[in-house]
Amino acid sequence: MFEKRPLVSFCIPTYGRAAFIGQTLESALAQTVNDFEIVVVDDQSPDNTTEVVRSFSDQRIRLTRNDINLGVPQNLNYTMSLAKGDYLILLEDHDVLYPNYLQATLALMMRYPSVGFVATGIVTIDEKGVPQERYVENLPEFMDGRKLLRRLLTRTDCPFSVTAVIRRSAIQGLEPLFDPKYWWYADQHLWLRLAARSDFGYVKQELLRFRTRESDHFLTDRFWETYICLEQIHRDNWKLIHPYHGLASRKDLLLYEMNKLKTVAAMRAGRILRGGSWTEEDIKFTQFYISPLSRSILNAIGMLPLGLLAKFREVFRTYHHRRTSIPGSKRELRAI
Repeated sequence: MFEKRPLVSFCIPTYGRAAFIGQTLESALAQTVNDFEIVVVDDQSPDNTTEVVRSFSDQRIRLTRNDINLGVPQNLNYTMSLAKGDYLILLEDHDVLYPNYLQATLALMMRYPSVGFVATGIVTIDEKGVPQERYVENLPEFMDGRKLLRRLLTRTDCPFSVTAVIRRSAIQGLEPLFDPKYWWYADQHLWLRLAARSDFGYVKQELLRFRTRESDHFLTDRFWETYICLEQIHRDNWKLIHPYHGLASRKDLLLYEMNKLKTVAAMRAGRILRGGSWTEEDIKFTQFYISPLSRSILNAIGMLPLGLLAKFREVFRTYHHRRTSIPGSKRELRAI
């Protein structure tokens, strides 16, 4: 007899997430649609992640522990290669799904056969699971893939997280799915290639609780390495939308440069407002990241009296606190 293939495969590559992966598995098992498997691949975790996964008795969970540490992109690829479902969900090992995540995303997939991947709104949570911020993008339910591709290539942000539903047929021939040369951000490379060959679906509901990185995470405060890696992904994939350097390509390059300048200017202004400084490392990385004209504009921003503004802001916050605080209460001052 032939083994029945599951409709959906939850793909969970994991490393050192014993504190969180149990919640991730519980949220997957609690879905209102139950035709799925859960593929967990432990990449030589130094903690008891494997034991936590083994404590679940549900037969839909398949656990593999690598003999050697493969690293992030390679383990993503290996985990996805073990999946049997028609729909694949790369689920991070510290995120939590709402019970109707599968129901809502699969319904959208069924309505639009040309949609290759679907994302949803998210709520960020901290290490203790406390909600922090809500992110629901102003995107249509159905979006032409080329339109999404242009948005991703001309902006510095991505409107959805790594956790997404992918139609198996949409990734046929894409090898590797997650290219190791793009490090922790190989998913961004995948989204670009998927958008170039299929359409995109978006569920405008918070159906995913996205856990922010731990304070001691490897990537904490390594924002320049993030931007440089994403810049390389943009450069390597620009021909997906503009195979020739015509007028349309130049216009989009200008738009992208403006968005990069906006991102770096906000970073520099924020640094000054928090009492920090623009360092030699910042200057070095901007040499690669933005154009000479953008660097001139950035230097002009650095000459603005933002330090004085920061002091005024602190004085105003103190004054506001005195005016609004209730004697003897535990009322907290809301940040301005």
